[in-house]
Amino acid sequence: MLCEFVRYTVDLTKKTKKTAFKGEWLKGFVLIPYFIWLERNGRKFEGVYKSVEHCFAQVKSEISCQALVHSGVAISILDLVTARSLGFSGVQRRPQKIFEVFWCPPQARWMKLNLDGCSIGNPGKSRAGSILCNEKAEVVENFRKFLGTRTNFEAKFLALMIGIELAKHHNVQRLWIECDSVEVVTLFQKMRSPWIARQRWMNCVSYLEDVE
Repeated sequence: MLCEFVRYTVDLTKKTKKTAFKGEWLKGFVLIPYFIWLERNGRKFEGVYKSVEHCFAQVKSEISCQALVHSGVAISILDLVTARSLGFSGVQRRPQKIFEVFWCPPQARWMKLNLDGCSIGNPGKSRAGSILCNEKAEVVENFRKFLGTRTNFEAKFLALMIGIELAKHHNVQRLWIECDSVEVVTLFQKMRSPWIARQRWMNCVSYLEDVE
């Protein structure tokens, strides 16, 4: 098992310079043989036996204590979750550029629907949300909902469908929709729907045909 770990670590560090937590992998490369050596000496000379779980906890604790702030390449959500489960302190993503975005209220007698959806893991646990505002920038309706295991695209399209259903419920006749997904916008412009929302789409077709 140790040989397999060593081989995997060496291959991983050779294949890419963007490996997240490369330093922590190298610490494990050194610490695991060291703790195996300690356990071997304890069993042979002192008659003290520790469980595998205890040895692993020691390695994990030692790596966590020595882990530095990760300020290299941007890491994925999966890397962040792994780091937190292992107890790596000070883990953060590379600061990203901040873009200023202006939100404009709709024209008189119009309603504006802003929506978004996301998935952790893509596919993974997903949520969707939207907000419906009037010409005075007042919130008429909003929602946030857990969607189960979905892809990013599915989450965004379902957010669109739920938002349209809210607009239909409020009998909105002039609707302005904003979404950051090109795929969702393209399908909507072509009046098409993926199979995941086909029934909901059919229930909204007649309403959409009457909306400006």
